[in-house]
Amino acid sequence: MAKFLTPLINEDLCEPYERFSKIHEPFIVADIKCLKDVNMQDTIEIPAGFCHDYESEGPFRGSCKRGGVVHDWASRIDAMVGMTKALAAKLYFEIMEASDAEKKNQSVVYRFGRWNRRWFKWGVVRIALGYWHKWYVLSTCYEMAEG
Repeated sequence: MAKFLTPLINEDLCEPYERFSKIHEPFIVADIKCLKDVNMQDTIEIPAGFCHDYESEGPFRGSCKRGGVVHDWASRIDAMVGMTKALAAKLYFEIMEASDAEKKNQSVVYRFGRWNRRWFKWGVVRIALGYWHKWYVLSTCYEMAEG
């Protein structure tokens, strides 16, 4: 299961970019199984300055910030050679699963709800249109807001 080597430290932005946030320090995730399974590097480092909108889809918006950031990064043109939309969705799912696994002593009902949420969110990013390979990793929030 994926391991978070650094905390996700963000800088939330003010108007007119309040829907965006910028990573303050590099965010590193290792032992990513879905990448290892396709013979890709299993550690990713999302650079400081990376602009993202966490999770922008559906009724569970923002419920897994680390998953949203990693998926936003994976969806960028220059994130990782060989990244596909299907693989980015698997990566998102795996990061959500790793985040949920950190929550200890949860009830069966709570765990089922999180499982259900992961599958719903995976489906949304797998079929959503319009965002894939639209921006570069270091695109600015201004570019994203205007484009």
